[in-house]
Amino acid sequence: MTTNPFPPPGAAVPPPPAVDCSFDTASSRLKHRAIPARPVTEPALRRLFGWETWLVLGLFPLPATLAALAALASHIASGFAAPDGLLIPNEPALTAAFNMALFASGLSAAAMVLYLVVRSGEGITAIGLGGHRLRLDLALVMPVWLLAQVIPQSVGASVVRSLSLPTFHVSSFGTPDYFVVALVGAFVAGVLEEIVVLGYLVRRLEQRGWSVQWIVTVAVAVRVSYHLYYGPGVIPIVLWATASVLLYLRIRRLLPFIICHVVWDVRVGIADHSVSASFAFGALFFVASLVAWFKWRKWHPGAYPLPVPSLGS
Repeated sequence: MTTNPFPPPGAAVPPPPAVDCSFDTASSRLKHRAIPARPVTEPALRRLFGWETWLVLGLFPLPATLAALAALASHIASGFAAPDGLLIPNEPALTAAFNMALFASGLSAAAMVLYLVVRSGEGITAIGLGGHRLRLDLALVMPVWLLAQVIPQSVGASVVRSLSLPTFHVSSFGTPDYFVVALVGAFVAGVLEEIVVLGYLVRRLEQRGWSVQWIVTVAVAVRVSYHLYYGPGVIPIVLWATASVLLYLRIRRLLPFIICHVVWDVRVGIADHSVSASFAFGALFFVASLVAWFKWRKWHPGAYPLPVPSLGS
């Protein structure tokens, strides 16, 4: 026996599902709520989400993780000496081609994530994209930049320097060709890592009813896995990954993390050619993000509890 999905005239209409954004007409202020995804109880849907997640992670980060482990093994075998800094020793062209293949695999994973969340009816707003929140996203760039990028990576770098730990790299961007690869890689990494590891993986783990502690642990482990080529110098990545997941669980907006990730990697690529140009680029970005933060407070005074940029946050 089937039930009629359409209620008869005059019947009570059930309330809409909880959403993460609403407008308070009494105070005329926009409110943004960080609401975790509800656990999925239907067995078939849980299995479907599980297989989808494994498929996505098979495209990214699995290939990048295997490449990172191979690079780390090469460093260990050579006595922690990197002859030329290339993923494939003495083969710059093959290294560049392999990097582009990794980029393509990662972008296909990000595209699949967007397709899966749209197909399931959740939409891209489920992972913190879209939703007519561009002003809010731009206002969040500055807090995310400080709390998830600058502070954790600076602390991690200080630890690495104080302990004199070696830090390895798998690509050399000393030529114009490699500089282009670095810029492409910065954009690709910022988009796919945040969409796949931060937005999608966190949501699927929440839907499976995982605790916050395990979500943070798994998401950080996945993000660190494809950075293992740094060797002992991976500590800044661990702190950055942890801060990113914790902050995302609070604000539930993905675009600020994408922007900050891309800008950080672009700065690193520019610094290989000119430290002063990298500093100027970073200063310009910081001023622009600070203006966006103050503009939001002017448009919507007290409307959203933006994270305070301090260590206590």
